[in-house]
Amino acid sequence: MRAKFRQVDVARALRATKASGLEIARVEINADGKIVVICGAPEPTRRPSALDLWKAEREMENIPGRAAYEKWKSDQAAEKASEAWKAKAEAQKRKAEARKLRKGFSKPLATYS
Repeated sequence: MRAKFRQVDVARALRATKASGLEIARVEINADGKIVVICGAPEPTRRPSALDLWKAEREMENIPGRAAYEKWKSDQAAEKASEAWKAKAEAQKRKAEARKLRKGFSKPLATYS
């Protein structure tokens, strides 16, 4: 399968954008081969500081309905854990019953008929 664009196509688009005096922020290439040049100042790519992360976390806590969502989420997790515990208990119970049945049949099955 042949690519829908070539490096030369991207280079031409970038040269034309620079020649027009615009600053290139980034270039996007879609799956269908469409080349999109985003003009403007490049976005800074700095990592968020600990303060930025703390502020973002605080803002998330203050969203209306956030507490209700967190409670619902924890209830869902507790319900899943409870269902898993019940399933495990049922499996153990079935295994114990199977062991009891196996103990009861100490002779070969042909002798019980």
